[in-house]
This record gives sequence, structure tokens and C-alpha cells, in this order.
Amino acid sequence: MCFAIPSRRNITTNYFTGSAVVHSRKTITIEGSVHNYTVGDLLAYVQYEFKIQAKNELGYSDNSKAVRLYTKEGAPSAAPRNLTLQSIPSNPTSLQAIWKAPCVEDRNGIILKYKLTVCLSLSNGTCSGQDITTVTYKVSDPQFLKSSREWLSFEVSGLQPNSEYAVSASALTAAGEGPATGYVSQRTSIGAPRDVPDDVKLVPSSITDTEMTITWTHVPSYNVTSTGYEVIAVPQNNTLHCRSWTNHTTNSAITIKNLCGYENYKVVVRACSDALIADPCGDRSEPVYGRTDIGSPSKPVNVTMGESDSASMLKLEWKLPDRPNGPVKSLQYAIFCSVGDQNMTEKRRVHNKLEAEVDIDCGSSLREDNVVAKCQVAAFNKNVRDGSQCGIADREQLVCYHVQVWIPIIATIATIIIFLVLVLCLREAYKFTKKNGAWSKVALPYKAWMVNRIKK
Repeated sequence: MCFAIPSRRNITTNYFTGSAVVHSRKTITIEGSVHNYTVGDLLAYVQYEFKIQAKNELGYSDNSKAVRLYTKEGAPSAAPRNLTLQSIPSNPTSLQAIWKAPCVEDRNGIILKYKLTVCLSLSNGTCSGQDITTVTYKVSDPQFLKSSREWLSFEVSGLQPNSEYAVSASALTAAGEGPATGYVSQRTSIGAPRDVPDDVKLVPSSITDTEMTITWTHVPSYNVTSTGYEVIAVPQNNTLHCRSWTNHTTNSAITIKNLCGYENYKVVVRACSDALIADPCGDRSEPVYGRTDIGSPSKPVNVTMGESDSASMLKLEWKLPDRPNGPVKSLQYAIFCSVGDQNMTEKRRVHNKLEAEVDIDCGSSLREDNVVAKCQVAAFNKNVRDGSQCGIADREQLVCYHVQVWIPIIATIATIIIFLVLVLCLREAYKFTKKNGAWSKVALPYKAWMVNRIKK
């Protein structure tokens, strides 16, 4: 602090300066021969106001014009307050650190960031001799932290599940780092097991057309206790109509059910825990592969009626079953039909075809109502007699007519008889006119026709 001597000294002997910090006031007496002075023991980054009075044996002069100055920033003189750690059930690899900023008088400047020191547990109350990680939390709006009641939080990530960690915190201004808090310990939440089940095997004797049994060996995980297993079986060929199979068990063996026949499956096993996370199961084991036996096929699909040249023939067409459950080339199809109230009987059997014609006997008994013929198609695998049937749509059922079917037949026979009678009559007329030597007008057209027939 420098100042000039008053123009009218009047035997000045001493000078007085005043300084104010917040609500406090400090007075310093300076010898009259001194014209500059260094004021010490001030706080960092605090605005001070300075005024000077001259004094002699008669009294004090008026105050000089006030001068306001900020001291430079310094490192915080106190650590952050109330540091706590919380585990995150949904995130076993992180801890939530929460703390308060240092008191205003201990900040000594604008706090720009905080440094968190993290170590895996403690050794004699410190992290010495261990892997230490430091993370920095940058303050988004430093000027906002003027209130000593401001809470801050930071998620410390990249940790191991179900492990004990120790964390301390310190505040930093542009001038440097302040003292750190003591270490606070907390264990992360439970996660998925890190180890995978071993020695996964398929039991060959257990394989049927719909089931297979899988066994494995339990492998304990160092950071979590396995409470169960997830078994997944994925079809490799017919992925459209054969679904993946997933189930959970607490045992080290399981029988997989409701599988497709003659299908290759890929099976994996995962160890699981009670962790409250989206996927509490660990990595998948090495896969094992197995194929189920040949089984009964599902029903043929899209059974329809095609065009047929005969009124008593029914032509059926269909598509492959969604689940053949065996080699497609070995599929056989049986057609079962009934007319009216008759029981369905097998009419025809075809191999590796998707169409067939069936002879339908509508019967000879006369009835007033029409008789409907119904047919179904059943699929069979070789050496597997069981199969599924599928009926055709009602709108494509064959209708057998009884009374009405004789009408066109009788009409046709009558036409033939009339034609023959006419031919005989004309032939007799021809003979008569030839004998008598004259042709009637009626027989003239027939004469020309007969001459041509005789020449041929």
C-alpha cells in the first residue's frame, strides 16, 4: 500500500489505515516517515477496503478516498465436508460419492474441480502400497458454489462388483489443491458371476424327438455367489418354426423339452446371481451341439382343391408341414375322405409329393339333399406312423349330386335315340325312292349325304 504525503502536513507524525474483512475491521498505525506499507495476515480471494487518516498532536484528518482490492486466490484451506458413498443396485461397477463444498471462508477462491482418490479397500487406514486411481469432477458452474450448503455428487465407475472400495476427496482452485478428507469405505453391489459353467455335456441316451438332457460342472465365482443357471437351446436349421428354448434351474443338469424333431440344437449355460440388474447372468459357456431324433411331423398346410377333369375325382394340393421333424424326402402323405355321414377312410397314400387325385364315390341312392365329400391330408415320417391331419376349406368341398346327376345322362341317351330313329327313317325313304325312281323333296338332302357316305 502506497500513499502521498498531505500537501498541508501541519506537523504530521503518524498515519492510520483501516481494513475491512466481511464484517470485521482492523486498524494499523504507521510511522509518519513511512509512505508505503505491506498489510499481511489477510485471507485469500477476499475484497478489502483501505482508508488512510493523518494524525498530529491536534488530532485526526478526514479519511482518504476508499480503495477496494481483492487478494489473489489460494488453495482451499479445508477439505470437502460430509463425504459419503452409496452402492448402486442397478450398477454393480459404480459407487455414488456425495459431499458438500468447503465453507466459504475456507475456499480461498473459486473451486473449479474436485479430486477423488479411489483404492481397493484399505491397508492400515490408507491406500499406500495399492493401486490408486484418481478421478476429477469438474464443476459445471463454479460461481454458483458460493453457498456453503451446496451438495455435489459423482458416480465413480469402472469398479469390480461386490468389492470394498475406499474414497477420499479434495477441492482445487486455480491456485492449487486443498487438504483431502479421510477415506470413506463402501462395497459395490452384487453383479453377474464372472466365471462360466465348465464341462457342459449332452447325455446321448436322453435324446428323443422332443427332449435332450444337459449336464455341467459348477464353478464358484470369487466375487459373487451363483444362485442358479440359465440354459439356452437354439435351433440351427428350422429357425422359422422351431423356437429357441430358455429355462432356469438351481441344479447342474436339466432336461430340455418341447423341441423339434430331427433338428440340430446349440446349447449354452450361464451362471446367474440375485443381482438387481437387467441381466444378472454371466457369460455363456462353450456351446455343445446335438440333434433330436426323427418325430411325427406337424400337419400339412394350405390344403386346397385343384382342378379335376372328372366330377367324381377330387384333386388335393398342399404344402410341406411347418415342422417336418424328419428328412423332407422321407415324408409320406395319406388322404382320408368321407361322403355324407360316412366315416373317413384312407383313400390314397403318396410319397414325397404335394398333390394327389382321389376317386370319390357319391353313391347310387337317390336323396333330395346334396351329399358333401370331405377330405383330410395327414403327414407321416418313415417308420413313424403317427401324424397330424388337416382338413380343406369348406368353400372348396366337393358336392356330389344324386337326383340331378341323372338328368343330363337321360337327356343325352334320348338325343342319341332320336338321331338313330331319324337316320333309319331317312334310309328307308332312300330305298323307297330308289326303287320307284323318284326322290321326294324331303329325301333330297339325305340323298347327297348318302352318296358321299357310299363313296367313302
